[in-house]
Amino acid sequence: MRQSNKPVFLNWKGLLLWSNHFYGICTTLLTIEASSLLWNKIPSYYALSIIYFGTVVYYTFAYLRETQGDRNDERSSWYHANKHYLMLRQAFLIIGLIYIAFFKLDIVRLFFLKSLGFQCLLLFSCLLSFFYYLPNFNFKKIKPIRQYGVLKSVSIAWVWATTCCLFPLLFLGQNESNNIFPSLHFLLFLTQLFVFILLLAILFDIKDLTIDKEALVNTLVLKYGVQQTIKKFAMPLIAIYFIISVVIYYLYHQTVLYLCSQVVLVLMIYFVISVIKKVKSIHYNILYIDGLMIVKALIGIVYASYY
Repeated sequence: MRQSNKPVFLNWKGLLLWSNHFYGICTTLLTIEASSLLWNKIPSYYALSIIYFGTVVYYTFAYLRETQGDRNDERSSWYHANKHYLMLRQAFLIIGLIYIAFFKLDIVRLFFLKSLGFQCLLLFSCLLSFFYYLPNFNFKKIKPIRQYGVLKSVSIAWVWATTCCLFPLLFLGQNESNNIFPSLHFLLFLTQLFVFILLLAILFDIKDLTIDKEALVNTLVLKYGVQQTIKKFAMPLIAIYFIISVVIYYLYHQTVLYLCSQVVLVLMIYFVISVIKKVKSIHYNILYIDGLMIVKALIGIVYASYY
């Protein structure tokens, strides 16, 4: 794969996708959606900055280590060409994270003010994200979670769901936080988002079919094939997602517009499924599949702003 000679800021795929700003946008918007729908508040700029910076740093670190191997695609080539820029950016973002977390938000004190259940769930999510890329931290004798196929997709979905739904609760007052967690509404929304991200993670494995086969990662797509994976797993997950949406609609007296918006999202998922089977480029897969996170978030934010 020929490396691009364009500077980082003139390469839109590098600037937005390979640099992981796209994923930072996804987590930030999903967090705003969850906060708007569950407690009618948008987290502070500092809280959103931690989520945005943390996402960018995490995925950049993972891909910087991953692309040191033999992979030869457009993203890997971009990482090799811009490694020094990325390392410098990582340093600035980590300094920013430390400053905001410890000096602006006093995150340690806020964490210990929360209930034991809340603390355990948040710590579990942090450990899960750590063990997902374990060999990148030089634990060579233990396989990472992403090597275990189904667990790979489940762990991605869990970490994303708890990051967007649970983490923002750190910055609410104790009484307000206790009223939300672990209410039925919160658990339903968390499960709905988990199912949604799990669906996207499984669909994204279609792109990595050849790579996962070489790496001996037994994903659902590798085990059952594209068509059977869609039939046996993607379609049921879509049904579960919509059923949860209907339950939320009835239990919490949402308007018909809420249900219609979820129907639109489901139809868009069907459209993406029909398209990605023919698409091979990494950037198109990211835009089509992971772009659904932005669509979902915007639908929820717009709905919450009016209702």
